[in-house]
Amino acid sequence: MTERKPNSEARRQKAEQSAPGRESAKEQAFGAAVRILALKGCQSLTLADVAREAKLAPALVKRLYPDTTAIYVAIIERCSARYYESTLVDRQPGRSPEEHVGIVVRQMVNFIRANVELAIAADAVSNQDIPQLHDQSIRAAAKYRSALNDYFRYIGLDISDPARMAVARGFLTIHMLAHFQARYIWENRLKESARKLAKVEKRLLREPEVKYDDAFYARYAEMMTQMYLRGINGLAKADQARAEEEPDSTFWLRGLV
Repeated sequence: MTERKPNSEARRQKAEQSAPGRESAKEQAFGAAVRILALKGCQSLTLADVAREAKLAPALVKRLYPDTTAIYVAIIERCSARYYESTLVDRQPGRSPEEHVGIVVRQMVNFIRANVELAIAADAVSNQDIPQLHDQSIRAAAKYRSALNDYFRYIGLDISDPARMAVARGFLTIHMLAHFQARYIWENRLKESARKLAKVEKRLLREPEVKYDDAFYARYAEMMTQMYLRGINGLAKADQARAEEEPDSTFWLRGLV
């Protein structure tokens, strides 16, 4: 004889599940939190706001995510996994470092375009001084640091030089996020504040309209690649010149030149 579950438990499970083809309640809450964070930042996130945005009962959201820290950790975890899966490109025989960088840049652009709210939310969350977030960031860094170091060596950088690596690490991500965040905030707040921005809007409408389509982002990725490569090549040439002057420091260049 099958044991029947208490009515309260059955109701709880039913509430957390959705009809076929719809997001689960947890995904609804997650998506709502991401939207709030992307638009307004961490200072505006409460579980009550998440429940209201997701159109879920506050008690249900509380069961799914006990506090905002649980949401922050989930966002960092998902964004980190998707980001590195998208951008860590395997090296191929016959492919030059320049070609490799071009592929990485295009993958990064595609990732942010497909996950713009998640990327902006994760960037906002990463600045919070919360121990659980520190732990999550450290785990992500430890998991992918070796692959990233291999990438930087491959394109000719001396990873033992902290000043150079401070320039190289995060360079592309920071610049791309600045563009996508500015675009996202502008487009969404303009819609919400159309009356307040009426005068500004009229002035801006005189400027050529930018179409953020595939053609735009293909050109954008090409320009980012060129800017990045010129800077990296300049650093790599300086490193190589220094290595030639100091033979004992050339160990990191073996197999690269």
